[in-house]
Amino acid sequence: MGSLTYDMNKLCDEISALRDARGALMKDLGKGARDLHHIVSEMQAGFRQSHEEMARETKAARVALLSGLKRTVLDMRRGFSADLAGARRAWLTGHAVSEQIEPKTFNKKGEKSWRKFRSQRIPRASQK
Repeated sequence: MGSLTYDMNKLCDEISALRDARGALMKDLGKGARDLHHIVSEMQAGFRQSHEEMARETKAARVALLSGLKRTVLDMRRGFSADLAGARRAWLTGHAVSEQIEPKTFNKKGEKSWRKFRSQRIPRASQK
């Protein structure tokens, strides 16, 4: 019978040791999860900071591009208007004229202003 008691004590000790090992494993897993959470939080903060910096840089680049683009388009529209006015003058008079017709002017919003153009008299070819 001594063998049975010995085996039961041994089994009880093994169960206790495994329970302690399981407790230590759970504690290690919890610590690892907290450490991982901390690392991921730091990484996300770094991503957030990089994203904010990138957004500031790209916004400044977009603003610079659009302000230059607005000026370029306005200049192109003025040039096209002057060219069309010259072509209209040539078609209406029948020949190219050295006198310059004031092109259509544009206000800040880019809307057409015909006042200057309408006030100019363009002689027709039949009125020569």
